[in-house]
Amino acid sequence: MSVALLDKAKTRIITSHAFFAAVLLKRKITEVAYGTASMNRDGYIKYNPDWVKDFTVGMMVFLLCHECMHYMFMHTWRRGNRDAALWNKACDAVINEMLIAMGIGEFIPGGVRWPGAQDMSVEEVYDQMLEAQQGQQPPDPQGGDESGDESGDESGDSIGGIGSDLDESSEEDGGHGNMPTEAELREKQAEIMVEIAQARNAAKQIGQLPAILERLVEEILTVKTPWYEYCERFMTRHTDNDFSFNKCDRRFVSMRLWLPGLDGYGMGKCGIIRDVSGSISAAEDAEFSGNLNKILESCQPEKTIVAYVHSYVVGTPDEYGPDEYPIKFRCTESGGTDMTEGIRWFMQHHPDVDVLVILTDGYTPFGDDPGIPVFWAMTTDIVAPYGETVKLELTH
Repeated sequence: MSVALLDKAKTRIITSHAFFAAVLLKRKITEVAYGTASMNRDGYIKYNPDWVKDFTVGMMVFLLCHECMHYMFMHTWRRGNRDAALWNKACDAVINEMLIAMGIGEFIPGGVRWPGAQDMSVEEVYDQMLEAQQGQQPPDPQGGDESGDESGDESGDSIGGIGSDLDESSEEDGGHGNMPTEAELREKQAEIMVEIAQARNAAKQIGQLPAILERLVEEILTVKTPWYEYCERFMTRHTDNDFSFNKCDRRFVSMRLWLPGLDGYGMGKCGIIRDVSGSISAAEDAEFSGNLNKILESCQPEKTIVAYVHSYVVGTPDEYGPDEYPIKFRCTESGGTDMTEGIRWFMQHHPDVDVLVILTDGYTPFGDDPGIPVFWAMTTDIVAPYGETVKLELTH
């Protein structure tokens, strides 16, 4: 019964809530024999089939979208030293009020309510709840205990019913019971940012992005994560290499140090389109060039092809091999802006590129999705209708 209910809820989300569908379809969903439902740090959803056996499809939709929001907000990563149970309750409050405001699914009776939480951060709600717990009651719009909660159990399930795995540590979860390091936080944040941007683009294209969710997504994505972290993660997804003494790192040979290098290439071909329309500042150009070279040296494409484009492709694009990194980007010509000319050139001459990276101000036609992974580094707030878009922010 729970499997049929799950399938019906997923179908409704796919047809009616594109943003959540894009996130949900990447999640592993597992049945457990305890508690209610939860989401762990690695994005695994767990639910107890006995708990959901009397759910309507709408309630199951609410539950799945609720768990996806725990992941998107990085709730299990942001707790710090706060009280786990109260933090989980605050997380639930923000999510529940947002889902109710957006009209998604059917609220699950007994879940946490905190009117106004949809316009607050989890940290703000947590502080209010902590004050209430300590007897310094804030104004209570409902005049009572809004959460309708019961004591949470040790599995990490939420007070009030649904939540995130705050304390659970297992081999499946990667043993994440300890507090994450700064490096882990940065890595996970970059990964989730890319996923959120993809989900937003998918929902926008078919008109299924509610205003309240669009505002929230923009707030998440405007966290100043360097653009090149997104780009590196995007490109790394298409690499498959390892270190080996079969190919020593040539950068250290002059010092008579024979260190292992990358054995094999990370990817076949990497295409780069440089917008030379004249609207890219010298500072932005230097930012892009320096960090892109670092990424190329890390990902080790077998070949990197650079096309300079304004209203047409300038001359013959340059080609580089791994031994020629770092690349020197040079082009003195300028003109209009039409990046589809560059995409068209790649599809005609190098349709087998593994990734295509485009630096532009976004004031360009986009054409149709070429069917290959495309990363747009924009100098404006424009979002491409396909591929992954990140605004280029200067880091210095």
